[in-house]
Amino acid sequence: MSLEIAERPSPRDPDTAYWVAPPHPGIRRALAYMRVHCNRRLPLAEVASIAHVSQFHFSRLFHRIVGVTFQDHLVRSRLRIAEDMIKRDPSAPLIRVAAEAGFGTLRNLQDHYRHCYGYPPSQSRAKRHAAAPWGGAQDPSPT
Repeated sequence: MSLEIAERPSPRDPDTAYWVAPPHPGIRRALAYMRVHCNRRLPLAEVASIAHVSQFHFSRLFHRIVGVTFQDHLVRSRLRIAEDMIKRDPSAPLIRVAAEAGFGTLRNLQDHYRHCYGYPPSQSRAKRHAAAPWGGAQDPSPT
């Protein structure tokens, strides 16, 4: 019987948690819960209770299984939401993007975005807006 071992992606990869289903049922429940509720305040205690373990055990277990801390995973999930919103509507106000992605404040979004991507969300939005062949976010074709 041959067993192949998959190499775990880098923890800096935003999709690290989704490379394989975690073997621990509590962590699976926690990840599913986080996907649905990551756009609001989500304390570690609340998610640990979903996994039916203590906060301390959840924190250690989550990091061991997922490869990043609970907080890092939560921030990266929120960054994916923000990035998708910016892709869909480059003209959306960043303060709305921050609120709907769960960052609470624009400054919080900007700091985390810059740390992860290396540039602020406004620069990403400007790049997408300028890259459109007609110079805007809306399709110029008649309706």
